[in-house]
Amino acid sequence: MKNILALALLITSTLAFSADYSFETKSESSFTPEFNNRFTIIAGLNPTIYRSQDVISLQGSYGRKMSNSSWGDSLWADFSIQQTTGIFRDLAENNSNATGVATTELEATKESVQMIALGLQYRTHYASTLLPLNLYETSTASAMYGMMKEDLGAKTFSGPGLKAKFSLMKPLNDYCHVGFNFDYNLLTLKRGKEDSDTITTGSSRSLTLSWLTIGLDFSLFL
Repeated sequence: MKNILALALLITSTLAFSADYSFETKSESSFTPEFNNRFTIIAGLNPTIYRSQDVISLQGSYGRKMSNSSWGDSLWADFSIQQTTGIFRDLAENNSNATGVATTELEATKESVQMIALGLQYRTHYASTLLPLNLYETSTASAMYGMMKEDLGAKTFSGPGLKAKFSLMKPLNDYCHVGFNFDYNLLTLKRGKEDSDTITTGSSRSLTLSWLTIGLDFSLFL
């Protein structure tokens, strides 16, 4: 289920950035706020309902409208910071060479991952074209850098990753917009070399993390 949702989210983001601009949409002024700054808070949970609290994510982001872009007023630069807390088995598969801990000991532990991300956000109005509602969508693709300290094995991992976000938004007024958010994260983290390492390849010291959250998006335009 998580993999299917993640694939759908990545495809949606790709389509949004490659969309044909001749697509006919509504042109009400409410769809394009006359503001250049966006401040957003997103709170997300594991999409598996009976294990929703196994992954909890909170992120804040700042967006700046790129008015001089050939993409028009729909393209925004997006910078975000994020902390995700979750059960290890929902975030990653254990690499015992990297963590120094057996999977049976590690899989139920709670871990925390901190990230910063920089990317581009594009706004579309497909939902408002299909439905008689004042709605719009935002799709964001970002590069990010993350860090995780694994307490059981006393190891610190860090490295790059990718983020894809999709939100379906409803303006409450010109300043405040709320909506539903889907957030997919993929990180490849690596720890430093240690004297006790018997295998010295980079992959033996690496962990791949990936997770999807579903939550709420609250944005303030100024």
